[in-house]
Amino acid sequence: KGIAGRLRAYARLYPEYPQMRCFLVGEPEPSLDLPGLLEQLGLQERVVVTGYLDMDDFWGYIAACDVAVSMRYPSAGETSGTVVRLLGDGRAVIVSNVNQFGEWPDNICLKVDPGPDEEAMLLQQAISYQRNQEQIGRVLPALIEGVGEGLTVARTYRDAPEIDGMVLIEGEHAQAGFVPVRIVGAQPYDLVG
Repeated sequence: KGIAGRLRAYARLYPEYPQMRCFLVGEPEPSLDLPGLLEQLGLQERVVVTGYLDMDDFWGYIAACDVAVSMRYPSAGETSGTVVRLLGDGRAVIVSNVNQFGEWPDNICLKVDPGPDEEAMLLQQAISYQRNQEQIGRVLPALIEGVGEGLTVARTYRDAPEIDGMVLIEGEHAQAGFVPVRIVGAQPYDLVG
């Protein structure tokens, strides 16, 4: 569901981030003229449409992805086995903020409200994730903001409180103020140190 919006977002991102790859895993919506849409957006050579996959191939695509988008709007409230598998494998997942997904904790997936801004939100999240990936391996000064439950939360110079992402550091570090943090991972909005 929502393939057209995802493809439009990808078409806008691809020129700036040509290393991004788009895989449509599973059967596309029968009512969608997918070949025509891909041609219209100039994505015929840039999008891989897998069709139905057996479980071994499906797990291979899960292992290869950094971020999965599973927009389920409209939805009858069913749980997505694919999303559960992606989350279980530690993948970043973007979902429609509807029904059961709207009730999930905000720290396990990114939620996009369905509607006219959906494409813009997908773009924003993808750009943010790409920029965060560029920080992996760097050592950034980070201001410690909180400690608890085996985790330290900090912010870099580029993160505004209540607006931008955080640096999530495993373990409880009691040192106050700025500390150097080596970035070892990226999520769509947060860094992992």
